[in-house]
Amino acid sequence: MVIIVDVSGSVSGLTLKLMKTSVIEMLDTLSDDDYVNVARFNEKAYAVVPCFTTLVQANIKNKKIFKEAVMNMQAKGTTDYKTGFQFAFDQLLNVRLTHSCFPSYLLEDTLEFRIQVYNEYRLTLTSTSAKAF
Repeated sequence: MVIIVDVSGSVSGLTLKLMKTSVIEMLDTLSDDDYVNVARFNEKAYAVVPCFTTLVQANIKNKKIFKEAVMNMQAKGTTDYKTGFQFAFDQLLNVRLTHSCFPSYLLEDTLEFRIQVYNEYRLTLTSTSAKAF
């Protein structure tokens, strides 16, 4: 699972708090058999835990590290959806050979959804399930 979170300047206050809570709740649903990475994006996309450059096992220790990093996310900058999608689908392409399906989730603050960018990457991974919230 790849979770990407819009942390542009338009996301602040309650919206950002709800996104953080959602990510933590998603992480809590995962078990040791799952693999995950979480990224934040505005103009650029970054893993919320810099040393997690690929999907990592969703064990208790790693989920705790993710949760701490998620709680420290701050909103700033402008939104570039392409960087967020690129991060997510690059992560999925790196594991595509060994796993048939990994869902990808986007958390963002507006109804303005960049479907063209999304489809550009999703078509590369026909077996991948991706959701936007």
